[in-house]
Parts: sequence; C-alpha cells; structure tokens
Amino acid sequence: MTSSNLFTLTEMQQRIACIREKMDSLNLEAVIACDASNVRYTTGFKGEPRSLLILPDTLILFTSFRTISWAREQTKLLEEEIELSTTSSPSKLIKKRLPTPPLKIAIDQNVSAANLVYWQKKLAPHEVEPLSIIETIRQTKSPAEISIIQQSQKINETILNAVLPQIRPDLTERVIQGLILAEMAKREEVEGYSFPPIVANGPNCWEIHHLPDQ
Repeated sequence: MTSSNLFTLTEMQQRIACIREKMDSLNLEAVIACDASNVRYTTGFKGEPRSLLILPDTLILFTSFRTISWAREQTKLLEEEIELSTTSSPSKLIKKRLPTPPLKIAIDQNVSAANLVYWQKKLAPHEVEPLSIIETIRQTKSPAEISIIQQSQKINETILNAVLPQIRPDLTERVIQGLILAEMAKREEVEGYSFPPIVANGPNCWEIHHLPDQ
C-alpha cells in the first residue's frame, strides 16, 4: 500500500516526541538513523541515500541533490521542523552539529559492523552505540497504522481469492508465485511487498520462508 499522506502532522510530531522522550530516559544526546524503515517512520522519506540526525531540538535529514526534491515532497508535513541537507559527507556535518563531546549517541540497532566502526571513527570521541530506539517505538501501532494493516489484509485476501481459481495441480510453485505477483501488479493501491510471496507444497511447507521450486 502507498503511505503518501496517510499520517497527520500531529502523528508525525508524536513519533518524534516519543523518540526524544526515549533519548532523555536513556541519557542520549543524539540518535542517528540510516535504516530505511526508521527514517521513513520518523520523516516520511522513502529515498536514498539517507542519514537522519535527531537532537533534542533539531531534526536533520541528509540525502543527495538527486533526491532532494523527493525529500522535500515526502517530508512536507514536517517542513517547519526538519532541515534538509545534500552535503556529500553527512558524518562531518553531523559532528559539527553535535554539542561539546563526549556525547552518548545511538545508532540503528541493525547497523552492520562495518558501518558501526565507520560512525565510531568519524564521530570520535563521541560514544556511538547501536540501540533499539526507533525500532522499539515502532512496535506500538497507532490507530492510523492499525487501519493501514487492516486495509493491507483486505488487499491480500482479494489477491489470493483472484489467484485461487487459477491454481491447477500441474502448476509449479514458481508459476503460482508469478500469478500472485501479476495480480499485485494490476492494483495501483499496492506499493510493494515486504518479501516475495511464499508458495510451498508438500514437504516444502515445513521450510521457513521457502523459496519456490521450478
């Protein structure tokens, strides 16, 4: 499903406020988010490159000149609160914007080891640690998010009901997966999928996230 304009300014502001409350409770001076889901949840921006700096009174989204127009459009609700930057070196500008060191800074929990080392070196002597700040807040769904989940479920059921009559014993798992994807492609309300449709038959049903056979 598309998420454009699904959330109000109040809801977006509440998300940011919750992040800052969590920061305060953990004595964090800053949060850096590069994870696509975390950045989108906080700002609405879906593009890349992306780096987000959250301070107690500042919100800065770093992207590139190629995607700055998308960033302006997708973060329009927060235009009074968010700064946009196309600097080629977000880490340098982030370090300049940080208060006097050493500070305790959180970064995405799922950051890779290589990226964690990168940020730790670039922001030294600040202490950079992976923590589930935004991820934890995302676990609690708002009424608007619950409504979207319910709409998504209805779409999934509609697609499955359209595909079921086409399934025959001689079709492979991959062909059936293709039928599902084709049905999804027909619907403008479908923005994408979290992972390819899982189609499994017989013993394959026991496999977690089975990849369709030929």
